[in-house]
Amino acid sequence: GRSVPHDAEPWPGDWGYAPPEHSYGFTPVEFHERRLASDLYLLGSCVCTMFTGASINALLYDELPKDLHPLRLGGSYTGTFADVLPHLMDAFSRVLDRVRSAVPSTLAMTEDIVVMTSELSNPDPLVRGHPVSRAIHGATKHAYSLERYLNRLDVLATKAAIHERRAVRP
Repeated sequence: GRSVPHDAEPWPGDWGYAPPEHSYGFTPVEFHERRLASDLYLLGSCVCTMFTGASINALLYDELPKDLHPLRLGGSYTGTFADVLPHLMDAFSRVLDRVRSAVPSTLAMTEDIVVMTSELSNPDPLVRGHPVSRAIHGATKHAYSLERYLNRLDVLATKAAIHERRAVRP
C-alpha cells in the first residue's frame, strides 16, 4: 500500500520488455491495470521465451510492419495505442502460431501453453488475464490474479513429468 519512487514512471523497467500499451504511450490510470496487467504480460513473455528462445515483444514486433513500431523502440509510429491495437492483435495471432510450432510436438500440452501465453500476454491489457477471473471480478485488481495460473502450471508440470518418464523408458 506504500508508494515507491518509480510509481510515477509510466514504465519502471527496460522499454524493450514493456507491454505494448506502455510502449505506445498509453498508461492506464488504475494501479492494477498499469502494474498487475503488466506483470501478467511479462509472465507470458517468460513462457514464450522458454519455448521459442525469444521474448513476446521480439516476436510481436517482428510480426508487425516496421512503420507501426513505437517511437520508444526506434520506430516511427506516432498514432495512438487504440489505433495500433488491431494491428497488434493481428501480429499477436501470428506470434501464437510461432509459439505453437515451437512447442515440441511430442508434448501433450501445446494448446495449454498457447492459450496461457495468449491470456497472459494479450496486447490488449483490458482482456489480459484468465477469462474466469475477469468474468468474476470485472476490472478490479483480482481480475489479474495468478491463482488460476498456478493451478494450470501445476497441471502442466505434472504432464511434463509424466511425459519425461515415458520418454526414458526402454
